[in-house]
Amino acid sequence: MAGVATEGPGAGKGARLRAVCVVPLVRLLGGVADLARRRGRYEASARLFHAGRAIAERWLGPAHPEVAVLLNNMGVLFKYRGHFAEGWEAYRQALTITEATLGPRHPRVAVIYHNLAGLAHEEGRHAVAEPYARRGLELREQAVGPDHPDVAADLAALAAILDGQGRHDEAERLYRRALEVFEKRLGCEHEDLAVTLNNLAALCQTTGRLTE
Repeated sequence: MAGVATEGPGAGKGARLRAVCVVPLVRLLGGVADLARRRGRYEASARLFHAGRAIAERWLGPAHPEVAVLLNNMGVLFKYRGHFAEGWEAYRQALTITEATLGPRHPRVAVIYHNLAGLAHEEGRHAVAEPYARRGLELREQAVGPDHPDVAADLAALAAILDGQGRHDEAERLYRRALEVFEKRLGCEHEDLAVTLNNLAALCQTTGRLTE
């Protein structure tokens, strides 16, 4: 029919070729953007993320998992910049795409729940953060087992959220579980262990146990 574009027999091959070419570029841009964010170059990071997202959406489609990865990482950038509303929107879009394309129990879903919890915690909304943190922890344990460093990071994050609600006993138990995993899997001098130990020390100080 005149005026209606149709896909020929090579269309599927063309889509695969685009994916092979585009995905590495999108991941490269995302990686450089994340590096810029870690170095405090937030404007440069934002430009790179937006460029990567534009390429991914054009050539892979707006509901592609690679778009979700970029949205999640953009959410992290928004949190660091204090743009919380934009962070929520980016994370929620990332969650919707990831659950639809990879399934609701995929490890990437756990990452997004962890980040949603962190954003709510940063805003001081600990009661909002808690269910996100628990869901992320549940999914991560299912994916990698209870003794993985990523699970320890989830435990420490949930502990901080509970600590913020004044639930110090629960928080302490989770901090100590996280410390056991960090020490076992990463060693005594790892940064994550040091941060968690510092948070536990602050909790002990808050509860009047200065000698522990």
